[in-house]
Amino acid sequence: MNEKTLKYLSTKLEKDCMGIFVKTSFNNFRTEEGLNKATEFYQRNKRHFVLWMILIKNALEKVRIQVDWVRKHLTPLDGWLTNALQEPWRPHEFQFRDVPSFVVG
Repeated sequence: MNEKTLKYLSTKLEKDCMGIFVKTSFNNFRTEEGLNKATEFYQRNKRHFVLWMILIKNALEKVRIQVDWVRKHLTPLDGWLTNALQEPWRPHEFQFRDVPSFVVG
């Protein structure tokens, strides 16, 4: 392996590893507060993330979709769980009809 090939591989691996790190870091928020912090951090430090801008925007969009889903479904899901916990438990085999329609659709 010559020096040119080694330098290329080193640079390529460095970019890929950093890309994985950046994507994982921005992708793991689950709350609106976390999303806001990640977005603010990205806005303040944009110039350092030029190479990974698309990865970050996609990761933040994924988190935004998850946060919106929770915002939309939290109240009905909480009500369904509360009702389910108040009913006496009868052992039965799980069937998909047991899942509320707002979760499936």
